[in-house]
Amino acid sequence: MAEEKNKKDESTDSEQEGFDYIVENVADDVAEDIKKIHKKMKKAQKEAKEYLDGWQRERANFANYKKEIQKTIDESKRYIKEDAAEKLLEVADNFELMMRHASKEIQASEWYTGVEQAYKQMTVKLREMEVHEIEVKPGDEFDPAIHWAVEGEGDTVDEVMQKGYWMGHIAGGVEEGKVVRPAKVVLKK
Repeated sequence: MAEEKNKKDESTDSEQEGFDYIVENVADDVAEDIKKIHKKMKKAQKEAKEYLDGWQRERANFANYKKEIQKTIDESKRYIKEDAAEKLLEVADNFELMMRHASKEIQASEWYTGVEQAYKQMTVKLREMEVHEIEVKPGDEFDPAIHWAVEGEGDTVDEVMQKGYWMGHIAGGVEEGKVVRPAKVVLKK
């Protein structure tokens, strides 16, 4: 019986040694696999961060591009609007001259009424384009930002030869815009 017990103990010992050997080898393999997986995970995380950083840079670049394009579009619209206003103002000047120099007989005609209506419509369209007359009258102080002296010397407006206009809007009672055409004035001392 003692022999059987010794054989049993020996077989249990050898089984245990075999099991321990398998566990050690498997544990080493698993540890090595875990190291490989961890290394691959670190590499994947690094790549993901690089992709995210690149994507964020491109997104910021695109947002800046959109702002720049919108600014260019807005500037182009403003230039086109200014050019159209300048051309319409030339026509408005001719209407004013024609109406000012029309005889009493012509002013009483239906044709003249049609001319007045066309002129009024043009002034409405100019206002819709945010074009406003520069208020100038004799006695005003000369301001080179809004007046163009065509004759005389001094610092006081004596006569307005041609109306001036600015383009923009009024915000809080303050005019914000650009002079499209300065008022042509004669100066006196």
